[in-house]
Amino acid sequence: PNSADYQSNAAQFGRGADAIANSERAIATTYPATGVIATEPVVHYLLTAAGLINRTPVGFAVANENDADPAPADMASALGLINRRQVAALLINPQTATAATADLQDAARHAGVPVTEVSETLPSGSDYL
Repeated sequence: PNSADYQSNAAQFGRGADAIANSERAIATTYPATGVIATEPVVHYLLTAAGLINRTPVGFAVANENDADPAPADMASALGLINRRQVAALLINPQTATAATADLQDAARHAGVPVTEVSETLPSGSDYL
């Protein structure tokens, strides 16, 4: 009895997923191999699908994932990428904010590098897509 609803919902979901895939392809076409800094791996698959390059220093990412402070050299490297505008965006997870990620945000805002939040949980009022 609910077959029509299930089919309609599946079709609607498919259209939404297709729209996301189209956006990823558009980003890859418009910004081929553009570098970004992502403070968390939560955005890995999106970056890959969009053809963006995660230029986050490995040591910074490892430290952040392990709730540790990054080494001064890794922090300096990340700040240098931002200050010299060698990355097009800073992607942060507000759920794992640290003094180091706050410093990156401050540097990005000062350098005019866009900052975008990407979290592991859905913002209120949003759905999976």
